[in-house]
Amino acid sequence: MVLTIRGLGTMNLSHRRNVLFMALCLLLNLSGCSTDEGTVQGEGGFAPYPTVDWAEASPEDVGMDRSRLQELQEYFEHYVPDSLLVARKGYIVLEKYYGGHSKETVFETFSVTKSFTSAVAGIAIAEGLFGVDQPAADFITSWKSPDPRSTIRIRDLLTMTSGLRWSFSEYVHIGLSLPIGPLTEDLLKHSLDLPLDHTPGSQWTYNNCATMALCHVFSSTSGMGLMEYARDRLFEPIGMHSATWLADGTGHTYTFMGLRATVRDLTRFGYLFLRGGLWEGRQIIPQDWVGVTTQPYSDLNPAYGYLWWVNGYADAWGPMEGQLTLHIPKTGYFFGDVAPPDSYAALGAFGQMIAVIPELDLVMVRNGGSELYDFKQVFTLLYKTVANGAHMP
Repeated sequence: MVLTIRGLGTMNLSHRRNVLFMALCLLLNLSGCSTDEGTVQGEGGFAPYPTVDWAEASPEDVGMDRSRLQELQEYFEHYVPDSLLVARKGYIVLEKYYGGHSKETVFETFSVTKSFTSAVAGIAIAEGLFGVDQPAADFITSWKSPDPRSTIRIRDLLTMTSGLRWSFSEYVHIGLSLPIGPLTEDLLKHSLDLPLDHTPGSQWTYNNCATMALCHVFSSTSGMGLMEYARDRLFEPIGMHSATWLADGTGHTYTFMGLRATVRDLTRFGYLFLRGGLWEGRQIIPQDWVGVTTQPYSDLNPAYGYLWWVNGYADAWGPMEGQLTLHIPKTGYFFGDVAPPDSYAALGAFGQMIAVIPELDLVMVRNGGSELYDFKQVFTLLYKTVANGAHMP
């Protein structure tokens, strides 16, 4: 393994000593440097950032079980895999590509994109562009009172509780909005024209087009398109240089799908959240926003935060309007009783996943062509890859 240590001059003396000592331990393979948590980083130790590219380590060096990682890899290989990456403590320990893909492949994400929208919203709120409890009608003229949609808050759009009408026909409008020719539909206009069916905040519905209304809020407050704003405030600061964002045929950036990036860059996003929104000493996303958005928002859906799926609990899970029943458990934690309660994930069609488990200092990114796998099984396998979870029954 080759380790490159950057930025020593910017660290305090204690950090420099820790980094140099651990590097020496790795180079000399001193047995006295080893702990149950691995040799790369001890408890409270220095966690690297992928300043230029990711560092790599063996599973054992970061306290992981190689055979359990193999089980995770083999599990996903039954479900049309395109890629799988696992990183712990800032080091890539598993990276596999299939079907001609490689670490240079730019993947298009589907609903994984929603979590990027949530992150950019947190940045905009911190900059004072809008408030989470501010009426969306402050920016959407057609929603102003006496229109019943005047009571929809930004928070409602971010938590799938806007009350705007939903039906499966939304996918027809989404398809027509793709930049395919003269019949292209303006999806933003369609979204802003949706009528109100429920009191805002009273019902959870997985509504892609309702989320699209946030595109107008961003552009009207920042004076920039969502893609440009995200590139300036999020992508470039964390080195997501491969990232682009699909727009509809009329130029409106999709808020619910269309983020494109390499797997390593998608992992940067998960790692940013794992580090509480901090990137090399710079607070990219407010830490409190990272915390609140990755927890259950309400009992309307304990598995959902602010455009993130979370490990909420329910004695008896019910149906979720707009969401397939495939991954909804009957009872217990959404990601399974073995997964740490602080687990959360950006999820998308065809089984796309950016999973973050803060308790284990771990990020996993998966792309593929099938979502028939069991979330609970994935998070159980992930948990068992860490040495202190490997001996669970």
